[in-house]
Amino acid sequence: MKRELEKEHLVVPNKFKVACKVAGFKVHEFLQIFVDHYSLIDNHFDDKSAFSLATKSFYFIREEFALERKSMPNVMSKQDKNRGVGMVRRMVKLATNRNYSFSQRRNKGKVLTGQLFELFSKGVELKDTVYLDEFNFIKLNKDIRFQCILTGVSPVELLNAIMQYVDMPNHLARLHLDNFVFNPVLGFFIRVMDGYGNIRNGDYLDSEEYAEFIWSLQELPKQFYFYRNLEDRVEIYQEWLEEFLEENRF
Repeated sequence: MKRELEKEHLVVPNKFKVACKVAGFKVHEFLQIFVDHYSLIDNHFDDKSAFSLATKSFYFIREEFALERKSMPNVMSKQDKNRGVGMVRRMVKLATNRNYSFSQRRNKGKVLTGQLFELFSKGVELKDTVYLDEFNFIKLNKDIRFQCILTGVSPVELLNAIMQYVDMPNHLARLHLDNFVFNPVLGFFIRVMDGYGNIRNGDYLDSEEYAEFIWSLQELPKQFYFYRNLEDRVEIYQEWLEEFLEENRF
């Protein structure tokens, strides 16, 4: 059974909120850096970069949430459609051209994506901003908006799905039990948590609370070693995290 998503408003799961909190950045900061790394041309190559992880995330989550439907209706002419097909072919050719570095292909691909977006967005009402609340928002690049037009998925649905795939207790349990499952969303999150993008709060990273959190984190595998079942380990880690946050007033 497919999972349902809110289509009109961003809904931040508590587990995602907690993950951002202990990582040292705000929800909207992570969503913005994620969107900024969504690159259409990265669908055609994999350089193990943050761009690749962010882009591959859409195809990772689409089946569970049924995030692929008919394209958003537009007013393209037959000539526009033919031009669009030609641009897509150029993008695929560019993506496989080894005369350019990955970053060069990505930069050149942005130009093509911009042209594709202008063609396919004719007659489509799709805002370039998603609001988390009245103060915080996420600006959407043309790559992710073009993907939404093609698949009929709203940016809000996409971001709500992304947040469902960051679960620290589950991640830690799998890590400590050597039960790894590929998850590009979480992979991107961990890179940002490790310092990529430089959005972490420096004062928080220098705080005693964060030092205590890291120390406690390192003790987890020994403290709960005899919980060898994944579900049991996830549950006990969830309880530990909730207690730690409450005791340390995070």
